[in-house]
Amino acid sequence: MFDRIKLRTLFILSLLVFGTLWTQGLLAAVVTQESAFVFTEPSFDSEVLTNLAKGKKISVSKKIYGNYGKFYKVKLQEGVGYIAIIDVDVKASGGAENVSDKKKKKRKKKAKKKKKRKKKAKNKKKRKKKTANKKRKKKKKSARSRDRDDDDFDDEDDDDDDLRDDDRDNSGDIFANEKDFSKPDVDGEPPIYFMNMMGGFAGYYNYQEDINGLDAKANLPIVGFRITGPDFLISGPVLDFNLALSFGAPKYLQDVAANSPSGFAVFADLSIVFPIKQAGKNLFYASVGPLIHYSTYSLVVIPIGGTVDDAVNFDLQEAKVGGVLGVGYGRRFGRLIGKIDGRFYLERKSYLGVNISVQYHYK
Repeated sequence: MFDRIKLRTLFILSLLVFGTLWTQGLLAAVVTQESAFVFTEPSFDSEVLTNLAKGKKISVSKKIYGNYGKFYKVKLQEGVGYIAIIDVDVKASGGAENVSDKKKKKRKKKAKKKKKRKKKAKNKKKRKKKTANKKRKKKKKSARSRDRDDDDFDDEDDDDDDLRDDDRDNSGDIFANEKDFSKPDVDGEPPIYFMNMMGGFAGYYNYQEDINGLDAKANLPIVGFRITGPDFLISGPVLDFNLALSFGAPKYLQDVAANSPSGFAVFADLSIVFPIKQAGKNLFYASVGPLIHYSTYSLVVIPIGGTVDDAVNFDLQEAKVGGVLGVGYGRRFGRLIGKIDGRFYLERKSYLGVNISVQYHYK
């Protein structure tokens, strides 16, 4: 009789000790799935112990189990099982945050403040340096105003100093400090990709067209106007509008004309710009969009075997629709942006083009 009472007492004490140890390592959780399975082992291949309804509050272990899936250990009336961490929303016991979570948040907040202080100090140092450079330039220019050649030489030296400062900012490699497209540069300017800019460009097209079944080719020099940026036509994407003009007739028309033909061609395209890679003041990008091409030429043609009296006047006018695909590189110099673009044009015939642009960041 005494031995039976002793065994029962030991059993109750062991349950109390086990329960205390269990509750010390528990987190409060809420089931987030409609029917969450509880497995006998920390594996989706093991036997299902039971399933829990959405919104049921349970206690789970702090420790995570499983090799090919992550599980919390859970103690239920049916026994001890394992529930997938994706099926529950874990909170600390009593509704408070985990101590470890609090520490993580505190460390993260502290690191963020430290980073902000460093950035502020760096910007302040940079502003002081720029102010000192400006004062130094002004002082040098005033002291050497008697000798224009020396002034020019000193200005070039100062420009070299500014370039070296920029190189230090970029750590020698144009992609050494790759950053988020949406974050401003150190000097407060937005990245090139998000700038609203306008300017001009020049280049040439290796133009091709089909004339009565014959391939006609000529290099067309072009000049034009370019505007690039977000929200200048529609809200949302970054757009690039190019309006190019080519004056005079192409060489293949000049070769068959009896006079000096006149006319011009207009190329207009509107492309969506996609960033490829950006760091600091540098950007590689791609673009794609529709193209409209209009041309008008006047020339005089003498038929084969004919004379001047047989000459025929031609007024050639044509409008075409096509597409353009381009890749390019841009570099920012203060509020000026220099770009070089290679472009593939597709009309009835395909042809290539290249242009160099200079644009101004106007807002």
